[in-house]
Amino acid sequence: MPIAMGVNTRALATLATAVLLVTNLNGIAEARMQRGVGGYTCGTWTEARQSNSPERTALSNWVIGYVNGVNMRESQQDILLRTDPNAIVAWMDNYCGAHPLDQVWTGAFHLVKELEGRAIPEN
Repeated sequence: MPIAMGVNTRALATLATAVLLVTNLNGIAEARMQRGVGGYTCGTWTEARQSNSPERTALSNWVIGYVNGVNMRESQQDILLRTDPNAIVAWMDNYCGAHPLDQVWTGAFHLVKELEGRAIPEN
């Protein structure tokens, strides 16, 4: 049965399933849908970082907020003990330079995985 604006629920379900399968095939099974500027491409990140556009601040703040949010999860090591916002942005600059077609959230996800690997175990 169609819903608002002629969108077919079966088509939406099929699209959602395809997105999840592609995500799982890429080895990012823990990632979830992201909203906001995290959905921009890394190419946009790189372009914004080279200019003084409003997206520059928005993108940097989104990634820093994402990492802070992940860090607040219970029963996890503090992944931010040995880093700062400038290091986070520099890491994303490198990631996006090498992966311009990826979305910003994908880079942030990989950044979190790297920070988790470097985190000092809590006693």
